Amino acid sequence: KFTLQGTNTYLIGTGPRRILIDTGSGVPSYASHFQESLTKAGATEISDIICTHRHGDHIGGISQLLKSLRQSPLPTVHKRLTDRDSDPPTDYKCQHITNNQTFTTTGATLEAHYTPGHLDDHIVLHLPEERSLFSGDNVLGQGTTVFEDLAQYMSSLESMLKLDHRRIYPGHGPVVEDGPGKLREYLRHRQVGVLEFYDKD
Repeated sequence: KFTLQGTNTYLIGTGPRRILIDTGSGVPSYASHFQESLTKAGATEISDIICTHRHGDHIGGISQLLKSLRQSPLPTVHKRLTDRDSDPPTDYKCQHITNNQTFTTTGATLEAHYTPGHLDDHIVLHLPEERSLFSGDNVLGQGTTVFEDLAQYMSSLESMLKLDHRRIYPGHGPVVEDGPGKLREYLRHRQVGVLEFYDKD
């Protein structure tokens, strides 16, 4: 009930080896749907799995997916690691994502940007070839999102606005065609909320 229509996952690239952004929560039907999508896309392997943050609806499917993949070696799993990741899962290891780290595959370059606030490990991914952003849960296709730290979250929205993009691919909900407009809307929404809070105080 907190994921709109569910969690979006994205296959990136144009060649036989793709990058996967997020893995969903591990619903039983996902692995077969994923394999079917991979085949339809003309791809045979996943080189990397990049997770936008640690919430279970984004990383819960990692183990399921790794077990279902018919490839060797298995893809490398990447996530921004913080001190809240002191007890990593036992069946896979995550490589730490640094700010501005770049991931490449045929036809695509993904630039990782550290954007905390929704969660302390949150990242977004910039696809310059398409002038697009994969926003994780910082921006949703419908409504607004929750956050742990408002100051960090507002700063992250500002930094996302500075990235050259038109479209936003959110973690939940439909694609946002006017990415900068949606970010400005989010900023106004939170700024008004803060002003109303102080006015009542």
